[in-house]
Amino acid sequence: EAPPLAPQTGSRLLLARRADERLVEMVRQGDAAAFEVLYDRYHLRILSFCRHMLGSQPDGEDATQHAFVGLHRHITADERPVDVKPWLFQVARNRCLSIIRARREHASIDDVVQPATEGLADSVQRRSDLRELLGDLQQLPEDQRAALLLSSLGDLSSDEIAGVVGCRPQKVKALVFQA
Repeated sequence: EAPPLAPQTGSRLLLARRADERLVEMVRQGDAAAFEVLYDRYHLRILSFCRHMLGSQPDGEDATQHAFVGLHRHITADERPVDVKPWLFQVARNRCLSIIRARREHASIDDVVQPATEGLADSVQRRSDLRELLGDLQQLPEDQRAALLLSSLGDLSSDEIAGVVGCRPQKVKALVFQA
């Protein structure tokens, strides 16, 4: 008689009901579907954050991919606990800041970053007030922009935002207000 097969992890629908901590455990046990669930759970939020931080869909996709590759490496490197959502946003923010710094080093006076409008409905793209708002967002200091985006797009608590931005939790509200 053949040895019993390893237990099946179940459908993606069942995996999607699992807490992040359990999915991390499953990834560490070699379950690729568990990582796919983590990706599905957070990639749109991370991409939206990165796209708005950088003003570019391709750069936003690069930063998002970087964050998820880093997450997989971090999870599988050892058994340290990881709080997935804030960890992803922190790595994504750091990557965005690196891209912004690299742009500044290579930018000429004539280079102007256009706000990210890819993926928006054509009628919305034509609205000058939206373009103006997105342009204003790009002009904010990075810490204010990150705090504003994380509070509105990221669904993070003030403590989590403080950890991502690197400030005291009391300062998060001030950064958002200033933005």
